[in-house]
Amino acid sequence: GKRYAKHARLNLGDDYYLGVVKALQSISSVDVVAFGASVAAKKSSQLLDAQGNASRIPVEVPDAKVVLDGDPLEALTHMARADVLVAARSQFSYAAIALSQGVVVYPSKWHAHRQSVPRFAAERVAKCHVPASDSGNIDRGRLAAALRACRIS
Repeated sequence: GKRYAKHARLNLGDDYYLGVVKALQSISSVDVVAFGASVAAKKSSQLLDAQGNASRIPVEVPDAKVVLDGDPLEALTHMARADVLVAARSQFSYAAIALSQGVVVYPSKWHAHRQSVPRFAAERVAKCHVPASDSGNIDRGRLAAALRACRIS
């Protein structure tokens, strides 16, 4: 919607999410849940990408469960309890990261106007948090180490 247009530079495209999911799938078996919200005037019946087009996630990860316009507290709880949270560049994801006990994958450039990441306990970040580029490139060795050290189940 228009009121969110000023934040469009913060949106992450499908390449980020698909790159991370494919890296995860190459290391371990994962169940994928994609959360989305309609920001247009009318509700969407499909997951949209950062530009408002149909997302490639349901096509490229056909077993993914897609949750649209769900209860925000339920989504936050699900994200915080996930074995692996693939975070967006948003305050909602920031809250989920703060509550997460599992592995956290986050955008390496948290803010579009400066390079920074949310600040959490250094030991936990070093062990359980893994940065990924906006194009979905991720250090698979570091991701595998985080999965061994921090995966909940």
